[in-house]
Amino acid sequence: MEQTNMKSHLLLLIIASVTAKANNDTTITSAQANALPHQGCQLLLNEEHKVQLALVGAAYELSPNANPAYHVQNEGGSTAALCIDGLAGGYPCDSVDLLSLLTLDDLNSNLANDVWGWTDHTLKREFAIIGLREGTAFVEVSNPYYPIYLGFLPSATDHSIWRDIKTLENYALIVSEAEEHGMQVFDLTQLLSVTHPPLEFTADAMYNDFGNAH
Repeated sequence: MEQTNMKSHLLLLIIASVTAKANNDTTITSAQANALPHQGCQLLLNEEHKVQLALVGAAYELSPNANPAYHVQNEGGSTAALCIDGLAGGYPCDSVDLLSLLTLDDLNSNLANDVWGWTDHTLKREFAIIGLREGTAFVEVSNPYYPIYLGFLPSATDHSIWRDIKTLENYALIVSEAEEHGMQVFDLTQLLSVTHPPLEFTADAMYNDFGNAH
């Protein structure tokens, strides 16, 4: 019961903080907040987004244009690649090794625009949070050679090319340029108990006093 009360109290603090900021910002009207995406977003909307083939892994090694210095059996993971002579697998590099790769296809999407992170300081587990066209994906990267796609939180309204995530303690705060999206609040501690990934998650709370944002 005490843990539940603490979570509820933190959610109230998050919403109160966002409300205070919105009320004090007299330069933004409700019409502006719900306007169409700005010019940069519109340019992205007009572009074609083609999924790129992975330039690491067993399939890449067998491809005719593969880097001849790349051999999966010599790497630390199935999509890892040491930086050798300016290439990590087929990717240009400069003294930085590639530890693993998840493609957008692995995340059931064809467009991503933001990556954030969260660490559970008790268990020392680390997670990546990825903004996708369709919603938000959660990937455990505690073993960076073998990331685990844990699940997906759908967009609050429509799909969007623009989704932004920030964390506050154990919560992810998610906004989007999708019309009337508002802010999703997601309790990240539920990632610690996922046993059969990937799952489809739901938001723990919603803040709807603005529409689209990033």
